Amino acid sequence: MKSSAPYETIALDTSGPVARLVLHRPEVLNALSARMLDELLDALVVLGDGEPRALLVTGAGRAFCSGADLRSLSTDVDLSDRAEVVAHMTKWRRVIAGIRALPMPSVAAVQGAAYGGGANFALACDIVVAAESAIFCQSYIDRGVSTDLGGSYALPRLVGAARARYLLLTGLQVTGNQAADMGMVARVVADDDLEAEAGRLGAELAAKHPDAMQAMRRVLDAGLTGTLEEALDREGEQVADLLTSSAFRNRLAAFMGDKTQG
Repeated sequence: MKSSAPYETIALDTSGPVARLVLHRPEVLNALSARMLDELLDALVVLGDGEPRALLVTGAGRAFCSGADLRSLSTDVDLSDRAEVVAHMTKWRRVIAGIRALPMPSVAAVQGAAYGGGANFALACDIVVAAESAIFCQSYIDRGVSTDLGGSYALPRLVGAARARYLLLTGLQVTGNQAADMGMVARVVADDDLEAEAGRLGAELAAKHPDAMQAMRRVLDAGLTGTLEEALDREGEQVADLLTSSAFRNRLAAFMGDKTQG
């Protein structure tokens, strides 16, 4: 069913196998605000309780997300109160961690500006597809702040420590094609093809077995930390859970039947 929540800064459609989450403040290039933060947290609860098998995340209009809304920041949070700022950032932490914890894979479709927190919001998704118009920028350094929304975690793992330092310390803008060359995004398509390609990819992921998909995402995330031995142990546990499930045994029996008939 389609979400009926009275959202003002996002749009959420959970009516099909691929849910669609749109950052929807096109008049300010979908800049992140306190209102959007609360609505994203609510949307993650809706998604976690729903039936979609994949999630498509995009931005309305000509940009994905320009980062924090600096015009509303001082009214969104009391910048003289450190405890309040920490609480505000803790809520954003819940958004990024919540995307990773969803029982479904996510695809970010990025067009135009993906700056600061907007870039890192996209990188929190499982797969990023960029339009040729996409511009990724870790713009924090030129705003006098440090990275957030998982930038210090995701970026070095995607592009390597040296490039991550370069991007974060210079605030360099990179195109979609440059981001793909660095390993930041999975692929680049023409702007006119972005919606269709991201939707196709979402449908492809939604068609995969959900238990296997969730297990694969879990071991990939966990494998980014710890030792090889720990990764092997986690993989063994996940494979054991899947192979001993009745669903897998039924699929195996069907597969063997097809081979026998062939």
